[in-house]
Formats: sequence, C-alpha cells, structure tokens
Amino acid sequence: MHYQLREYAYVPYRYAYCLVGTPFSHNPKPTGKRVAIIGAGPAGLTAALDLVRLGHAVTVYDALPVAGGMMRVGIPPHRLPTELLDWEIQQIVDEGVELRLNTWIDDVPRLLESAPDRPAYHAVLIATGAHQAKKLPIRNSNHPDNWLSLQLLRKVCLGEKIDLHGKKVVVLGGGNVALDTSRTVVRLGASEVRMACLESRGEMPG
Repeated sequence: MHYQLREYAYVPYRYAYCLVGTPFSHNPKPTGKRVAIIGAGPAGLTAALDLVRLGHAVTVYDALPVAGGMMRVGIPPHRLPTELLDWEIQQIVDEGVELRLNTWIDDVPRLLESAPDRPAYHAVLIATGAHQAKKLPIRNSNHPDNWLSLQLLRKVCLGEKIDLHGKKVVVLGGGNVALDTSRTVVRLGASEVRMACLESRGEMPG
C-alpha cells in the first residue's frame, strides 16, 4: 500500500490548493499578435498560458466537448479528479485564453487568413496529442466485445454509460493504461478482471 500513498498523495494537496483559490496575477502589455492553438490538451493549454502571459491574444480550438485532452478523456476521474482539472483549466481561461470546443480544424492555412467571424492569426501551433490507439495483430480484433483501452476510457470520461455487470474481462497489457482500464472495468461492474502481459510482475511498466 505504500506505493499507492506515494503515487496519489499529491492529489489531496493539489485539490486543497484549488479549493483555496489562489489566482494568478499577470498584466502583460498586449503585443497585437494573435495565435491559434489546435488542441486543448496539456501541451496546447500550457503553450496558451505562456503566450497569453507574453501579451499575445490566444485562441485554443479542440474537437472534443471538453478541454484537457488526454488528461480529461484518457485518465479516469478516480485517478485525476475532474474538479481539480476543471479548476486548473479555468485559471488558464481567466488569464485571457479563449477556448473554442466542439470545433474541428481541417484547414490550418485558413487560420492565417481573415474570416467573417475573426481576423487572421499570426501563428498557429498544432498540439493535437496522441489519441489514436494501437490495435494488436490478433484474431477477431474487430469483434464488438473487444475494446481498445483508450476508446473505453474516453467513453467513461465523457459520461457514457457502459454496463459490464457480471462480465469477465481480460485486459491485455501491464502499463499505466492497462491498470487504469482494469480499475475502471471493476467500477463498471465486471465480476472478474484479469491482466495478461509479456512482462513479469516485477517488470510491469505500470
């Protein structure tokens, strides 16, 4: 149990900090430059905060209905509390970063041109992250009862109801994503969960 305490002890500390509510205080001189960032994940939001503190006007676009990227749709709430993540994102928005969610960008060069609803951007940063899961070269990988871990975690994180009551589940892998998936399917009602990986227990990356 000691490793669990070490791994998760920071969460109550950060959560207590966000409840105190210590806002940032920066008043940079506007540069007149506009920057578009594609992707509201860790990289995109961090860059947005740094840029807005330099005085640039920053708009962050994301195809998802929520900001946070893989922190929000790849890490289950029991490991990264949603309220903590929302609080930190709100601090970034409060500093002047504009968020445009549910917005798919498929033509980057057009952002450098003016449009009816906005002037042209001076620069574009692509920070779309790594949301594409890898399929294993195994038989019947497209069977409807087979899930990709990232696919399952995204559905759970976005609030989709998945009923696994009474199901026996095998999770392939032994890393952090596999552990998150195993703990998640238990919470979804699975009666039995087994993990299968190439490594020995002492070598498991998770």
